[in-house]
Amino acid sequence: MPIPPGHDLHTDFGDAPPWDDRVLVVAFDENVTVDPGGAVRRYEAFLPAPGSSDRAGLALATSLAEPMAYALVGVTAADDRTHTPDHRGDPDRFGNESGIGGPATASVLANAQSPLLGLGLAFAVVHLAVPLGVWWALALGLATSFGWSAMLLGLRKARRS
Repeated sequence: MPIPPGHDLHTDFGDAPPWDDRVLVVAFDENVTVDPGGAVRRYEAFLPAPGSSDRAGLALATSLAEPMAYALVGVTAADDRTHTPDHRGDPDRFGNESGIGGPATASVLANAQSPLLGLGLAFAVVHLAVPLGVWWALALGLATSFGWSAMLLGLRKARRS
């Protein structure tokens, strides 16, 4: 859910200081694909980084009570100027750091199998109901999907109480 500027909970992620953790540092010429014209560079990053001693990656733990976790992922660039210290206080890092590009959202959805079963069931109902007419088939498929979701929500509430 986006929080608009001016709200008490809004954080401007356009600058690097609000970002608490630097998870991965990639050199200019690492993990990159350059388009033939040279104008576009695409970087690919994996967390945790292969070969890194830090195996934490992103802490996106899920449970039955909280089946979804997300993280904001931002990208920044820094030059090699030694006269500018790292704003996070890392003595091994320096350079003029850019604003954050993004942020993009990374998410992990656990326990998605049961909702996907309902989606498959709804598709099957649509397929079988086509002889009744397209609109009836779509309506029955939608009703099946809503019914399945309502059943799952009811089961979740029953487990919590």
